[in-house]
Amino acid sequence: MTLVILSIILIIYSLYKRYFPVCGVQNYTLTDIELDVIKVIDVRGFNESYKNPIKGAVNIPLVYLKRNLNDISDRKGHVIGSNKIDKNVAIRFLRQKGFHVKGYTIMN
Repeated sequence: MTLVILSIILIIYSLYKRYFPVCGVQNYTLTDIELDVIKVIDVRGFNESYKNPIKGAVNIPLVYLKRNLNDISDRKGHVIGSNKIDKNVAIRFLRQKGFHVKGYTIMN
């Protein structure tokens, strides 16, 4: 019985981490943010960011974010992702590591 309850809790937690929006972080368009003032962290894959580059952004794909976290110099930033799941996972990870994510943009 306890194994079933533990399994259900783990499933709910993994769904929450990926699919529920992060509280307190707003969606902005790239024209709304000041690219010179705030650090932009692009978590899209290399193929997507190469086709539509963002000037001044640090491109670290989501799968490499943990390994290359030291490449981000400023602790305040704006996340750019390719979909809602990548955005949610990246923001939660960065917050866990002490970053203050001010906003996000989803690029299609």
